[in-house]
Amino acid sequence: MDLRDRGMWWWIERLPIVDAPFLADLPRAGPAPIGAGWVARGASGPPRRLPEGGLLPELSTRGPALAALDPELRALYEDTARFSVPVRPRWAILARWGRIAWVWGFARRWGQLELPTRADPALSNEIYEVDGARVWVRRYLDPAGQPTERVLYVARFDSVTVPLEPDPCVRIALPVAGGLWVAIFRAQRSRGRLVLTEAGGSPGGPGLYLVPDGGAPRYLRAFREELELSVVEGGLAAEHRFSLLGWRLLTLSYAIRGPESVAR
Repeated sequence: MDLRDRGMWWWIERLPIVDAPFLADLPRAGPAPIGAGWVARGASGPPRRLPEGGLLPELSTRGPALAALDPELRALYEDTARFSVPVRPRWAILARWGRIAWVWGFARRWGQLELPTRADPALSNEIYEVDGARVWVRRYLDPAGQPTERVLYVARFDSVTVPLEPDPCVRIALPVAGGLWVAIFRAQRSRGRLVLTEAGGSPGGPGLYLVPDGGAPRYLRAFREELELSVVEGGLAAEHRFSLLGWRLLTLSYAIRGPESVAR
């Protein structure tokens, strides 16, 4: 493992161990680079590409907040591969320098979490079925429209039962060098919108968990994410907000077009 990765996990392992049984069934991440190849490396059997697959199939079985969604929002999660999901980043001014350090210190080397700087980068939209979960791969495209080795993210999606949460939570696992970063989101409906949030979480509940391969999970209380999706004229809109110690670092905005407007 690279010295920088060893330093990261050394710091993480200074955090208190958390009892989180809902993380016990996750695959190992392994060494860097992660990249799109992790889809096969992290599976017990051959992964299957889904040209018309969704991140959370059969949404109606995953709790009241997800079951009662508008049809457009339900379709986004049940048929994700047929949607166009462009990304427009808005960085806090001071966070832009941290983004450069992050990309060159970790993301490029990992082949994972290379966060965008310019609006509407060309990205792939690949959905795979892997060991009963879905994996979403978003790679940057070259000028000819072909996927490159640069990866926005490789993320494993499913839902889990979390203690003290009345409904199942959405679990998103991101493999990094030597372990997994796992976000646990509570799903809420608010005025027709879907909100996936870590707000109000505590160790053992919603929030961000850092799980070294072969080690016990830790909980990073200082970091929070929230994803808000709504139906708008012509499609869907979403905002994915990232905060550290209550300070907004980054907002990823999405103007999402449905299957009827995506080339098949």
